[in-house]
Amino acid sequence: MGHCSQESSGLIDHFCIKQCVLYRRIMNMMKYNHCIIIALMFCVAGSIFAAPSDWTIVRQADWQTHFRDVTYADAKHAWAVGDSGVIAATSDGGQTWVAQKSGVTNNLSKIFFVNPQNGWAVGSAGTLIYTTDGGSKWQKYQFDASLEMTDVYFFNANIGWATGNILQLLGTDGYLFYTSDGGKTWKQHQKFNMPLLDIFFLDQNIGWISGGQVSRMDVSPASFVVKTIDGGKTWVEQKVDLRNPLNIIYFADKDNGWTFGMGGMFKTNDGGNTWASMASAPAPSGAPAGEGAPPRRRQPSGLLRASFSDSEILAVNMAGSLVMVSDDGRMETVRVPARRLTCLAFASPQVGCVAGEYGALLTTNDGGKTWVSQAKVNADTLRSIAVITKDKIICLGDNGVAIQSNDGGKTWDHADIDVPGTFKHIKFIDENNGWLLGTTAPGGEGSRRPGAGGPPSGGEGGPPPGEGAPAGEGGPPPGEGGFMGGGRGGDGGSEGLILKTSDGGKTWVEKAKGPEYNVNSISIVKPQNVFLSGANGAVFVSNDDGATWSLKDTQITWNLDDISFVDANKGWAIGMDGLSLRTNDGGESWQRSETYTVYDIKSVYFVNATKGWAVGEYGLILTTDDGGETWYSQRCYSYSHLNDVYFSDANNGWIAGNSGAVFTTKDGGKTWKKAEIPINGNFYSITKGADGAIWITGDWGVVLRSAK
Repeated sequence: MGHCSQESSGLIDHFCIKQCVLYRRIMNMMKYNHCIIIALMFCVAGSIFAAPSDWTIVRQADWQTHFRDVTYADAKHAWAVGDSGVIAATSDGGQTWVAQKSGVTNNLSKIFFVNPQNGWAVGSAGTLIYTTDGGSKWQKYQFDASLEMTDVYFFNANIGWATGNILQLLGTDGYLFYTSDGGKTWKQHQKFNMPLLDIFFLDQNIGWISGGQVSRMDVSPASFVVKTIDGGKTWVEQKVDLRNPLNIIYFADKDNGWTFGMGGMFKTNDGGNTWASMASAPAPSGAPAGEGAPPRRRQPSGLLRASFSDSEILAVNMAGSLVMVSDDGRMETVRVPARRLTCLAFASPQVGCVAGEYGALLTTNDGGKTWVSQAKVNADTLRSIAVITKDKIICLGDNGVAIQSNDGGKTWDHADIDVPGTFKHIKFIDENNGWLLGTTAPGGEGSRRPGAGGPPSGGEGGPPPGEGAPAGEGGPPPGEGGFMGGGRGGDGGSEGLILKTSDGGKTWVEKAKGPEYNVNSISIVKPQNVFLSGANGAVFVSNDDGATWSLKDTQITWNLDDISFVDANKGWAIGMDGLSLRTNDGGESWQRSETYTVYDIKSVYFVNATKGWAVGEYGLILTTDDGGETWYSQRCYSYSHLNDVYFSDANNGWIAGNSGAVFTTKDGGKTWKKAEIPINGNFYSITKGADGAIWITGDWGVVLRSAK
């Protein structure tokens, strides 16, 4: 009860079903009266489909993907692949990149080119694609859909190998495939009782495969290396003293090789008959990639990808940083203005490329001394928006993103908020007075971005698919976590940060700071009356413009995701498991209301002391006419999570949510229509501008604007 139960696009409600039954009976009775039939069809169609809305994308990321691999054919030709079948290509050494049509929507995890024309890429659900014209046209070969393809390697334009894994109840089986016609046809060459992750061949006969598995249920963790000297007809296992998967294997010649993985780096000088650990000493301290990162972070020894040359080894580690690996296993950070890197490739010691999550794509022409981002608009999720004037807009997002437009969204630049930290929520009460909520990094260190409009920096990253863990494990997927996701606890030692501006955002003054101020949402009645809600049921109230704060007892111990006050006394707060609280005395005492739902409520908005709305998980829409004492459901016919609700008056309202869910109403929510949005994605913040336009922010750095 109390939630929507169907997708709105292409579906009909119970009333329309009755209409259809009635119309079918009429048509059977009047099957020769075509005019009436056509008229009835249009009536039904009109009741089903929402009229299109006029929405404009005013900002979006250049690359809306997480890149997983990059490769060079020569110093000018390179390709990068990522999630959702994205392929980026350059033919001028990385100065410009263009999208190629892969013809698939599955995630792509590895790519390999033997020359500027012939290339192959593999990915999830048994996907393999190949090209013979540099990517102008990609053709598909379909393996068994249960295979997670992990690597592809070609010796020339015809002879190649591909690996894939199938997860079993106990363990994972690895499969090796072989082609002699450039990938048009493939044959299963070998089956192993271990996941396969990386392939390397010196010539048509001598090659190695590395892999292994992490601990899972009754399966013990293990590393895995096998070698062939007869073109893959037979394979001999080589012992490596590591109980973790090996993601990388490479040989400079038939004797000297390296294999790296999760927690281990090994070298051989006898073709792999014996492998010796490179780690002669603990890894030195060092900051992960990105300016302003905490200076006392220990470098993880696990490596995801590596590039080898005669003079050095560069690699991407488990934290998503670029490191230089010495002969004794020490790692020195190479600073790159990006976070959560996943892959790298070098055409020469000077010319190279790194790529990663959130569309990070950077190139160097001086061996990594300087890096140039090929993503001019970063892809970090934007969580909150404040439309200060018709021209001035500020957006906040993940990873400390703060961007600003001074021309109504035509151009965007870095917002100069000179406080180290990450930001959660922003709200203005007029053109001058605004508030900002954020957190500092644990220990008080900041994690600010390195430059204006650049890609994100620092941070932890998980391994890409097929390399120790599925993509996204160890952290919330894009758009499903963060401060609006309704977390159940604190931020691991970080301190809450409350800032105030009185000059339209030119300068910001700290109003409160500390672990107790881990707050998510803000409601401002007057410049002096400010209400905050956050972790562990906390509600803070200030009646003196933030000079002092008082913590109110809500008798709740879990997170409050949103708060709304209409005056200095009457307010509401919502949270997980259908929680709804109300107060009539400025937060001194709180009463709980029954919402008849167990779904998390994400956002609440009141237009006056009696009328309000709340939205949440699985299409939940609630409304009240008595100040929140009783709530009843409204219907939008969507299972998508709804993240924010805004009403300009008692009739006109908007909702933003996941999977492209944007709904509008002109009758107070009696009917909700799905807006025709020009881009799909998750949306988190919605508000109205001074000129009457509606603004929305979401995944991939998207900002949408409606007509007035």
